[in-house]
Amino acid sequence: GTVNLDLGDGIRNISVTGEPSSEETVNVALTEGGNYSGTWSGFGGSDELSLTADADITGISSTGGELGGLTTVDIGGETLTATAVQVSAITDFSANGGTVDATGLADNSTVNLGNVTNNAAGKLTLGASDVTLDAGADLGDFAVELANDQSLTAVTASQLSDSGGAGREILTGGDGTGTAVGLDFGSASSPVTVDAANWSADLGGVNFVDTNTQALTLNNLSVDSGTALDFTNLSDGSATVDMSDGSGNALAYAYDASGDTINYDVAASGDAWD
Repeated sequence: GTVNLDLGDGIRNISVTGEPSSEETVNVALTEGGNYSGTWSGFGGSDELSLTADADITGISSTGGELGGLTTVDIGGETLTATAVQVSAITDFSANGGTVDATGLADNSTVNLGNVTNNAAGKLTLGASDVTLDAGADLGDFAVELANDQSLTAVTASQLSDSGGAGREILTGGDGTGTAVGLDFGSASSPVTVDAANWSADLGGVNFVDTNTQALTLNNLSVDSGTALDFTNLSDGSATVDMSDGSGNALAYAYDASGDTINYDVAASGDAWD
């Protein structure tokens, strides 16, 4: 049989008993715009969460910080705000013009956000000031928004691109003060290329951490005069950083840290740097 449960915003503790199956379904519909909280447990099988209004479910808790066993979600044309761990629990996702915003990305996170499809991936915000991703983390098509004094460090190049291979959007929620993207490719086994075309011009810095002696190319970096390129943690490898001011002017910046001394070579390409 099927049980339809329509919820308004507020606190609801829900415990579903019995063995989840495809023959017995609990459909939970969030029908009012607002914040939802409480403890959910016991869902599974063909149970489904749906939205008919914008909903913030970051206050819902369950074992593992997920959705109490719910893995099927249909947001329709609404906006769902959920924690990164909650979004990672979704394996069957549907949308019709709606958007998912994810919050609370943790340090060493292993989340998989790749199941949010249909152009529904919105913004992803951090849950700590400095977040280094686990090698298994997949941020899907979400744009990462950094608040002031926050940094995100990627350990694979794919973590800085979307599902189509384009450079991931990195936004700054404030004026960019203290924000940074870290490049820690200590497990790289071949040359690495990162596309920074969609990074905020207000980004505070780019931290080069490790290339595992592989060449690293950072393309299409267009930043303002306050952005710092930090090589102080780099102990080996080489890289080329191609920076653009967005008007056809470019600066090629190369370094070689394969020996005891880091050598820098700054050369202009195209017109004079503005």
